[in-house]
Amino acid sequence: MERYVLAYDIGTSSLKAVALDEEGSVAARSASSYHVQHPRIRWAEQNPLSWWDAFIACTKELLLRIPPSRIKAVSVCSQEMCTLPVDENGIGLYPAVIWADSRAEAESAEIESAVGEDAYYRLVGMRASPNYPLSKILWMKKHLPDVYASTYCFLNPKDYINHRLTGIFATDPEAAAYMHCADVSTGKWSDQLLSSAGIDADKFPQILETGTVLGTVTAKASELTGLCKETLVVMGMGDGGAATLGTGILNRNEGYTSLGTSSWVCIVSGSQRLDPQRRISKIRYLDTLRDTGTMQTGGHSYKWFKEQFCAEERQHASLTGESSYEVIDRLAEASPPGSNGVFFMPYLMGERSPYWNPHLSGGFLGLRADTLKTDICRSVLEGVALHLNIILEAIRETNQIGDIRFMRLVGGGAKSTLWQQIFADVYGLPVQTVANPEDAGALGMGVVAGKAAGIYPDYSVLESMQPVVSVIEPNEKRTAKYRQVFDTFKKLYPAYSVLSEIIG
Repeated sequence: MERYVLAYDIGTSSLKAVALDEEGSVAARSASSYHVQHPRIRWAEQNPLSWWDAFIACTKELLLRIPPSRIKAVSVCSQEMCTLPVDENGIGLYPAVIWADSRAEAESAEIESAVGEDAYYRLVGMRASPNYPLSKILWMKKHLPDVYASTYCFLNPKDYINHRLTGIFATDPEAAAYMHCADVSTGKWSDQLLSSAGIDADKFPQILETGTVLGTVTAKASELTGLCKETLVVMGMGDGGAATLGTGILNRNEGYTSLGTSSWVCIVSGSQRLDPQRRISKIRYLDTLRDTGTMQTGGHSYKWFKEQFCAEERQHASLTGESSYEVIDRLAEASPPGSNGVFFMPYLMGERSPYWNPHLSGGFLGLRADTLKTDICRSVLEGVALHLNIILEAIRETNQIGDIRFMRLVGGGAKSTLWQQIFADVYGLPVQTVANPEDAGALGMGVVAGKAAGIYPDYSVLESMQPVVSVIEPNEKRTAKYRQVFDTFKKLYPAYSVLSEIIG
């Protein structure tokens, strides 16, 4: 009898789910969307019930194709840096404050001052930022004391879903790290960090390794989802680690770029070197270490441009049946590398790596009377690629990495062949795309679930699940041009950060 696993990826705008068979092939997939609320400037919240409703909807859709009795295990990954206070029954006490929220600026500065900037970075492997949960928890303690006092546990999305399925409060080392409450050297909750912030250590779940079987589906969860009560629930990891695994990145000096709502560059370095400038993050990954730098609005920048400035292109796409992004790509392709001197500063929600400046705002520079819409459009794609190249440069410099053979591209933006070519030319590296770029996180979790259930012997099954389907080589002439553009782009930040501070 064929056995299957279900894997889920809880993103910022949607939940994606896949069913994998014993060969590691995708037998079925489903997705369900939800929204982010922005009640104030720099605030970003979600209703945790929207994740649970999406999980139920996706599960039921998958079970129309796969008999529940053949589902042997499930595993979930999710967006990181989420702060959800729940009571002892796992019921949310306040909307989930997600990664894009930077309300806790004062609290972040207060904690970093108490610990010390360098000490903080050495403890966490990342620098302090209001986007991370530790500062948001302190914000809740100050501004929502009743919520804080009533909180039994702080969870992220995947751990909330796992609790709904099993009744267990637990998280994994990567999620704990991204909460900025754990020591990168031990993977355990840090007494020094929590005591410096004045946060109660007993308000956090137990930390369990990825691949740990949490238990089986409860009777209530079985009734709501359609999953059998015998189905194993396996501890997953954050979306970054899941995408790394699901992209097939397992070896040292291999890397990928994720073009989701937020975007990041990740290289498996295996190195314990920390960046003296604290630009990038070092994270535990399986039995090694990976280095990552995340920008706030990568794929979101393109989506924002599409929705705000491309009504005509969207209408054309609806009439022809094309993707609106395909239509806009053709528009951008009419502009040469460098966008005729137009620069897009992709800082629509402040910025994380490498600047860690929540006050940054986005904008276009270099506009002239002869600037065309094609130039502006291409500059958006280039601006994201140029910023991610700053991050890649920092990772290589910190870990003294010389030879990177390729860069894989995943996420929704990876479907754009024009963006693939821009990245290849900006990075100066071959850009690979895989068979299921948007399913990378879910596929990573599928392997984790299947290994725990005894279906897959090890992670090598990913080689057949995520074969490379295309390779775009950098063009030497365009790469030379982008080196010049890149040098200018980096020089713009100091002046632009001052401008952002002036305009507020």
